[in-house]
Formats: sequence, structure tokens, C-alpha cells
Amino acid sequence: MKKISILVAMLMLFASTAFAYVGNMSSRKFHYDNCRAASKIKAGNRTTFESRDEAISAGYKPCGICRP
Repeated sequence: MKKISILVAMLMLFASTAFAYVGNMSSRKFHYDNCRAASKIKAGNRTTFESRDEAISAGYKPCGICRP
């Protein structure tokens, strides 16, 4: 039972720190976090958003590949 509790706690921690969208500060485009284009963003150009609306409000455009 203790192993299950630890697993649940780890999953909850991951869910609370995961971001749904990744933005490229250079191109001003945003992607789903699992998009192939998002994986190519340099660390210095990477930003994250919790929602699509947040990304659009920040002036980012949706990716043409993953279409978030």
C-alpha cells in the first residue's frame, strides 16, 4: 500500500509541474509540449504556458505542425 501512495504522490507532483504548451521566444510560436518542433527549441529560447489563451495573450501564434 505504501508503494501505491508514493506513486500517486509522484504522479500528482508531475501533473502540477507539467506545462501544456511550449513557446519559442525567437519565432513567437507555441506548440504542444510533445510536438517535434518543440523538441528543437534551444533552451535559451524556450518558455512555457499553462493554457492556449495564455500563449495567445502573450503574442504567440500556434504551430503549423501540431496546431495547438
